[in-house]
Amino acid sequence: MAVWFVTIAVLGVWGIAQYPAVLAAINPYYALHYLLTHGYESFLVLGGVFLSVTGAEALYADMGHFGPKPIRVSWSIIVFPVWCSLCGQSAIALRGASVEDIFSFSCVRLDAHRTVILRHWQPSSPVNQSSPVLSR
Repeated sequence: MAVWFVTIAVLGVWGIAQYPAVLAAINPYYALHYLLTHGYESFLVLGGVFLSVTGAEALYADMGHFGPKPIRVSWSIIVFPVWCSLCGQSAIALRGASVEDIFSFSCVRLDAHRTVILRHWQPSSPVNQSSPVLSR
């Protein structure tokens, strides 16, 4: 599991390095602009944001049970690599890549057999037999 999280973090950082403009998504100006200009669609997105915020609130409420150290560790070894991976995949999509499986597209420069092994280790996700890595 540790290999998986380290790998997705490294691939995410690599994607961010290729297209660093993706980090502009952190700026709340863009979120507000989206909410004001996209009507009903932005209302649906706001629902997802609300669910995320309530989930984070529940996490911090658990600090009373577990203490701050386990929460900090979980954010560092699970949430941060996933965040890096999602930002890296977003960077690949913003670059204009039109692929069905962006994770495999981000691994194209790795050796194919190593990527296949990583796909088998991916938690709760079947191996996509039509991925670009497997077909190259």
